[in-house]
Amino acid sequence: MKTIHKIIIAKFLFRFVSLMFKQKKIRKINDVLFDIDLSEGIDLNLFIFRSFEHEVVNAALKIINKKKINSIIDIGANNGIQTLQFAKNLHNSIIYSIEPTYYS
Repeated sequence: MKTIHKIIIAKFLFRFVSLMFKQKKIRKINDVLFDIDLSEGIDLNLFIFRSFEHEVVNAALKIINKKKINSIIDIGANNGIQTLQFAKNLHNSIIYSIEPTYYS
């Protein structure tokens, strides 16, 4: 699907969802608390589908468990959705979350 089509769909979904829910909220999804802003694409995706790039997290968890890795660096972490999913599943690991963009 082309990016322009994804943007159009996301705008429609945001308008629809924002009629029923406050734009910013704390939401528990899969036993993890997220500070969600529905105007952000990744947050909207998480809110609607209750996961974000779960296939990436699952693949990483398989590698981490197989190689017995205990440190993870999530570079380009945005607001930490995947970092929090790693933290939920890897209790004895050190997880660094890096996002170079300033959010106000």
